[in-house]
Amino acid sequence: MFNKDNRIHLSVIVLLLGFILTGPQVQAVTTVGSHHLVISQRGEKTQFVSVPFLKLPVAQGRLDGVDAAAATLTDKEGAFSNLDVSSAYILRITSGPGVGSWFQLNAGLVSADSIAIRDDVMAGSLDMLEGDEAFQVHELFELGELLPETHKGLVAGPIDLLSTQVHVFEAGEFVKVWLSDGSITERPGWTYAAGDELRHIGHASVLPGTSFLIVQPNDEQDMSIRVSGVVLDDPISIPIGPGYNYVSVAYNTGMHRESGADYALEAIGLVESGFGSDGAADQVLHVDPRDGSIAQAYKYDSTTESFQTDGEPVLSAVTDSIEPGRGFIIYNSGDSYLWKYAH
Repeated sequence: MFNKDNRIHLSVIVLLLGFILTGPQVQAVTTVGSHHLVISQRGEKTQFVSVPFLKLPVAQGRLDGVDAAAATLTDKEGAFSNLDVSSAYILRITSGPGVGSWFQLNAGLVSADSIAIRDDVMAGSLDMLEGDEAFQVHELFELGELLPETHKGLVAGPIDLLSTQVHVFEAGEFVKVWLSDGSITERPGWTYAAGDELRHIGHASVLPGTSFLIVQPNDEQDMSIRVSGVVLDDPISIPIGPGYNYVSVAYNTGMHRESGADYALEAIGLVESGFGSDGAADQVLHVDPRDGSIAQAYKYDSTTESFQTDGEPVLSAVTDSIEPGRGFIIYNSGDSYLWKYAH
């Protein structure tokens, strides 16, 4: 289950407590965990990291209806009434055929008993919901919350090459955010380029199942941060779009029950969900932490039922990289699909 390579320093999950969450028509036991994310490692200029949890649910209940045409969800018990319009939330389906699906809520478009969703940010389809599913609402982590601008392991500088950088792949484009010291930009903090302008990033939510590459200006220190959250009972669905996808897995008790937490590529449901095999160009890409380059590309061979590179089985470094708290890249040569990483 856990990486035994001391080079990477992924700490084991600490199960802190189990407690009862109650809500209208819903009662669930929730387990909380804690994890150290490595953001800097001596001898390595990059770290591919992810958030292996969701935040504790802020609301829960059972749907009273779905309007797919209007992209709205109904709950007559008022579960959506106290959401903060300045925060980003997802609604996660916890029962029925759509279990594991999630939808980003538009907290600014809420009425007494319904809420709108962002139809461009979701893992699932409203059409597949029956309208009476149990759900939980989670506030999303933000980049500045995970990587505070004043954290001693992060380097602020006048330009990106002299600063800590965060690289993501979003909406088909590579996006780079860097930590400015304010000497050139209008203000210090996480900064990105928008055309010819440099802008402070403000609120930047981290979606479930995503990962990002941290690039340090030097490779001289070891540093980690602690992150805590809820350990889900079942895996959460992850949308895989055409092209490159920076993805991750999260801790969940269902994965441990079914597979003993086997995070090998063959064991996490990629091929069953839609990953192309044999002649397809689909690949799992492993990033070399020493410099952030692509070290290897792995394809699936249906004859041997294994991921291989140049006819050789996957190296252990790739298995390490897909454990919770790490990240990796999927290149999808076909249509979009939902990755459900336990079956």
